[in-house]
Formats: sequence, C-alpha cells, structure tokens
Amino acid sequence: MGDDGLLRKVTNDLEKLQLLNYEEKNNDSDPEPSSSSSKNRVIEQHPHKSAEQLLNNILPSYQMYQSTISKPVLPHEENFKVDPPVYELTPISSVPTSVYNSGTVSPNNEYDQPNLLSAMVSQEDFGVFPEGQNLTLISQAQGMDGDVDNETNDNNTTTIYEETLLANVQKLVNLTRSDNEISQHVEIDIKVTKDVCEKGKKPELYDASEIEFKQGDYIHGYVTMRNTTNKPISFDMVYVLFEGSAVTLSNKNGFINPQKQTVYYRFLTMVDLYASWSYSNIDRLATDNGDMYDWCYGETDPYDGSLLAIDVQRMLQPNTTYKRFFTFRLPNKLLDDICEPNNFPSHTEIYPTFGVPKHTMTPSELLATREQQVRDFAFLDALITYSIAARIIGRASEYRFETPEGLDRYIVLKDYLQPIRVIPKLNPETLENKYRSELEADVFYRAFVNQIKEKIEFGHDLMSMPPSLRPVESSNLTPISSRDNGEKIRQLYDVADTSIRTSYQRNKKMEDANDMYSCLLGYRKKSLTGWSKTLGVVTLSTPKKIHLILYTPPAKFSNGRSRQTRLTVPFELTFVSEAASGIKPKDFPEIKGISCELVVFSARLEKYSIPVELTYDMLFKEQEIMHHLRRKDPANFSSIVVEPMKQYFREVNDLIKKLGESFHLEVQLYRNLRCMATLVTKYINLAINSITVTSTSNKSEGHHSTMTAIPWEHVEDTVNPEYSLHSKKFELDLDIQNSQVKSSTPVPNSSFENFTLVPTFQTCHCARLYYLRVKLKLSNSDSLVVHVPVSIEN
Repeated sequence: MGDDGLLRKVTNDLEKLQLLNYEEKNNDSDPEPSSSSSKNRVIEQHPHKSAEQLLNNILPSYQMYQSTISKPVLPHEENFKVDPPVYELTPISSVPTSVYNSGTVSPNNEYDQPNLLSAMVSQEDFGVFPEGQNLTLISQAQGMDGDVDNETNDNNTTTIYEETLLANVQKLVNLTRSDNEISQHVEIDIKVTKDVCEKGKKPELYDASEIEFKQGDYIHGYVTMRNTTNKPISFDMVYVLFEGSAVTLSNKNGFINPQKQTVYYRFLTMVDLYASWSYSNIDRLATDNGDMYDWCYGETDPYDGSLLAIDVQRMLQPNTTYKRFFTFRLPNKLLDDICEPNNFPSHTEIYPTFGVPKHTMTPSELLATREQQVRDFAFLDALITYSIAARIIGRASEYRFETPEGLDRYIVLKDYLQPIRVIPKLNPETLENKYRSELEADVFYRAFVNQIKEKIEFGHDLMSMPPSLRPVESSNLTPISSRDNGEKIRQLYDVADTSIRTSYQRNKKMEDANDMYSCLLGYRKKSLTGWSKTLGVVTLSTPKKIHLILYTPPAKFSNGRSRQTRLTVPFELTFVSEAASGIKPKDFPEIKGISCELVVFSARLEKYSIPVELTYDMLFKEQEIMHHLRRKDPANFSSIVVEPMKQYFREVNDLIKKLGESFHLEVQLYRNLRCMATLVTKYINLAINSITVTSTSNKSEGHHSTMTAIPWEHVEDTVNPEYSLHSKKFELDLDIQNSQVKSSTPVPNSSFENFTLVPTFQTCHCARLYYLRVKLKLSNSDSLVVHVPVSIEN
C-alpha cells in the first residue's frame, strides 16, 4: 500500500473514533518556560481562564495512534521491562524487505476473502426457515457475481477500527469482580471536578450522579490508580475514555441476566490521549511547553503527592498512587457512520440516558440504589448509558489467568466506570425541520413496504406458473447486495420526495396537505323503543401539528427550577346531518365526559438495526372511523406496523419454502423485514387529571366546566347546501405535570417526583415517542378518540 493509501486508511479510522478535540490554543497566553527537568516546572495557576483558553488542541501522531487507538486485539511479543537498545548509524541496505513473513499468505489470496454470507448475514438470519432451506440460501449467496466481492473488499478496508483492542474491549475477560489476587490489589477511582484540573491546585469536586450534561458541556476530573502490593504490576494499556453504549441484556422467559448482553453497541468513544497511556508526553494545557520525549519521571502533584506519570516500562510500582487528569466535551452530534447503511438523521443525534445500567452494578448495588434510580419507563432489559471509563489491560499470563484456549490473550485487569447522565438539548435546526423529516421518513417507509409487496406479488406470480416454466437463473432473481438494495429504496424515496420539494417551491405549507387528525362516528340516539336510525356523522378533529413539551428533570437534578409543562390543544367537534331530516337541537350529540392520556411509547430491537425512522403516522391513524357500540381499541403501532410485517414475513417464508431456488430474495431486504416483524413495543398510559375546557366559539368564548356548556353553532355550507353543519370549537388546556399511571392511587405532589419523561429520541436499536389520546364520551355510550403527536424536548 502506498503512502497515500496508508494516509487515507489512517484518516478514515480516526474519523471512526471521536477523539478528544480541544479548542484552539489561546493566542494571548504566554507559554510556560521550558526546562530540562519536568519535575521542576513552575506551577502556574489560571483562576480566571475558561476551559477553552486553558486546554490545548492536539492532533495525535501516527505512532500515538498505532500504540493506543489502533492497538490490535491479539498481543504480540514485547518486553517493556528491558530498556531499548542504543542504535548507531548504519548503511541502508538496498535489499527490499517483505512486509509478510515467508509463511504468511498474501492478502490477495482469494481464499482469504470472506464470502457474502459471512460478510452480510449470519446463519441466525435464516433460523426461521423450514428445514432444508438454509443450505439452499447459502449456496445462492455464495454464487453471486464479482460485484459483491468488490463490496466486501471495500467494507474490509473501512472496518480496521472494529478490529482493534479498543473497539472490542467489552469482549475481553474482565477480572474486576473476580477473586484474582492481582486484580484485587489494584484500586481505581474517578473524580469529577468543576474546573480544569491543574497540578498543585485543590480541585472542587462534583457529585456526577447529581448532574445532567448536554452537548458542548465539559467534563473535567482525574483518575487515580494504586498498586497496593509490594511488587510491581505490569500492564499493556491504560485507557481513559468517555463512552456511550446501547445495551440489551439477556432475557429468557422473563429472567434477566445483567452479566450477559445480547447487544452491546458502542455509539460514542472519546479517548483522552493525555490521561491514557502513550509513548509521548502531551502538552495538556495551552501554557505547557514540554518535551514530548520527556516522561516526567517522578513528577508529582504537590497537592496530594500522587505521581502524574507512568514510566515507559508500563509498570505500576508497589504502594504507589498515580493520578491522570482528563477532560471530555460532549459532541453536538454523533458520526454519520453510527447509522449504517441507512444514515438516518435522527439516529445521529445525541441520545438521552435511558434505563438503569444493571450490567455495571452488582445485585447489592442495585438494591441499595433502588430509591435513587430514575424511573423513566424504559425496558427492563434495554438501556442507553454514558460513562467515564478507566481500564487497565494486560496479558493473561502476567496475571496468572488461564484462558480457555490456552493462549495468551489481552484481558482487563481492573476497570472503573463513572456513570454520567446525559440529557441532550434540542437542536434548533432539528426543530425547524421536524415536520419535513416526518414526511421524508414516511415516504421512505412506504417505499420499503411497496418493495416487500412487489416481492410477494412476484412470488405469487411464480406460484401460478407450472414448475417447468419457472425461471431458475434470471437477472431479476439474482440476489443483490445490501448496498444495492438500500440504493434502490433511496431512489424510490428520491422520486417520491419530488412532490415535497415542489410544494415548497410553490410556497405551500406542508401542513396544508393533510392538516387534520380526526375521528368519525355515525351517531344514533337511544329511545324507549330502541335505537334510532343514523341521524348524522359526528367528528372530532385537531390540526396536524407536533406539540412540544419541555423536559422536566428529576428533583435531584432540577436545582429547584420549574419547567413549563402546560399544553394547549385546539379541537373542533362537528355534527353533519341531512338538512331535510329536520333534526332538532335536542337530538344533537350530547357530550357526557372528556378524558386525556399521555401515551409513552417505547420500541426496541434485540439484534441488528431498525431499518426505518419511526413516525407518528405509524403510531396512530390520521383518520379513525368508529362504529356504533362496537368496542374496539384505536389502532396503534402494533396493529399498523408490526402485525402486517409479521404477515409479510410469514408469506415470504412460505414462498421460499415452496419456490426454492426460483424465488431469490435480497439478504438485506429479508433482514429488514424480519427486524420490523420482531420489534418489541411497550405502552405506558398516563392519565392527565388537570384538564380545562376553553371555548373559542364566538357565542361562548371563555372557560367552561363541561362540554355541554358550549352551545352548538350553525355553520353555513354553500358547497353542500343539502347538509346541515353544526360545530363546537374549543381548546383543552392540559398540565402534563399532573399526570399519573392509570389505575394507580392519586398522589398529592407532582407526578414528576415519581417518574421522568426523557426527551423524544430514536436510535438504531430503540426509540421513545409520545402522543396524547383524547377521548370524548357521548351520552349514547359511544366514544370519539383522537391522537395528538407530542415531542418532549430539553
């Protein structure tokens, strides 16, 4: 590989990792005078300078990158206990040296290239197939043309980071909670401070468990490591990281195993190269002017006497405490490749902390902190967590640990995680494009559904043909790669998106296309002799708008500040009847009561990624049609999306079983269909007790205790004069703060003291959305139900 290719590879890998990025060095700062001995550096205090002015801006060298971030998973022979040799100038040999050993197969060997199946999908994808079909599909996947191999090669060049020690640290054996004697004699602690840590300066400590962080916030602090034995302890790497992870715990028949994760997806990794071990001495502060090859032997913090540097031999000396300062800054967004291959905008936003990190806590710790845990209605076996992590990694042989395969492997000697609660701020640009994003996501979902229907229809056409006439090899039937499949959906999306752009060019508001959520009901009145005929149609409607509610933090994070939790939603109740029927006002629908609930909707996927962005049109219907005395629950995500996808999934499997090799299906399309059919959902309904009805009609404007107090008003309809139209216009003033879980005992205090509603978010593996369910109960026992989209934002 040439120098240009190597540089591109390194650059791509660095982009896959969100390194600690300090702000530019303050040009007005006077540099600290250099000295020959780092121990004698002048301690300079900066009480009035901000973090941006104090912290240095660094770009890691290739050597530093190779020794920290790009460290391979498998260890190689190194001896750090012996000083390196002294080299002299020698003539450069003209004989070229191969980068491969004589016994190493060249990477161009065709047998080294993984086949399509291993690169794109595991055997578990086809576990639901009928017996005998798995081998058929494997042979089909392996028989594809060379274009797929090229894609596999391209993917291999972009997954170097995924093959490093840093990316796979969660898979290593961890001795932290074991009875390993060496691990038990190593102590690690993490402290979070208010300001940038400086040598010789007393830190002002923060309790990180009582702070909520957002994008752009700095997290300062230090890590202490101590070897309590009388012998030195070797290590290969010390990492100080800020991590964000989405975790799904093993759940078998309701029994959750916190120590076993079925999904561990790290979406954010930030490395503090100063706090972590590296070969170089880094100028952490803008005023530092040290020698990068000066290891600062014996340099201590005058405040507590702890050592600030670890020597080049990578040894934790006996009965010695080491201190490493760190600073992290939360990014505004995640990297685009976090959501591959879909690249959905909502999946690259910063996610809120969600659920309880059971996988990092012992049962006794979970029990002891039960009262302090935030109740956010997350899944019991799924969570999103952020933490500052300090890990000491070494070889199994050094710690007298035998690996199952008997080979020397890297293992985690000790780690410590400091949980950090993150609640992201709403991005103004996201808010501005929220409605448009909903439309684009809905178009993409419809294209995805249409593609599935076309495949099923094509399969049925093949079924109607005699077996002898069914094509076996056809370009239309050849499986295509996941990238090609995604590109096809994108093309369909782009074509449909043209109408959206055209509407904007014509200066039309997108809300005007379908501007109402409504519920219709044929109204009948009960009398002594029975039910009357249908007198007319009663409709409850509200403008199609996403209503925003401010996030309210738990009491220990609120600092006594109150948030606006009131919400006003306009409605219109109409009654249409035939003008010739002569229906009198006393026969108009009578409103018996009104209720409102906030629906907390959660969805998650145990494996792979959710292939679409969820929209409110997937959560409920735009228009709901109710029938007289027919008790049915309004449509929700399960009935609108999951159940149809399950039916499509059964049909596809049935076609594969019957058609065999004649029915070829794209691997990625099959996986996406399976994901949508196996989505797990959770609904929590919160009853809103504080409801005020305000009439906006001309004749009855003002507050009313009941809907009956608002009179019907006649509306002239020149377009359809044969019909009589009457309406009631009103607003519901709701206070979300006075809500509680349905069927629970009312509490006198604010409900937000008992639970927390995290901001709306979507990731590749889980999602949280909210909407209102407004129900009008009529005197004839019928009901009208309308759903209103709600977004909770910080």
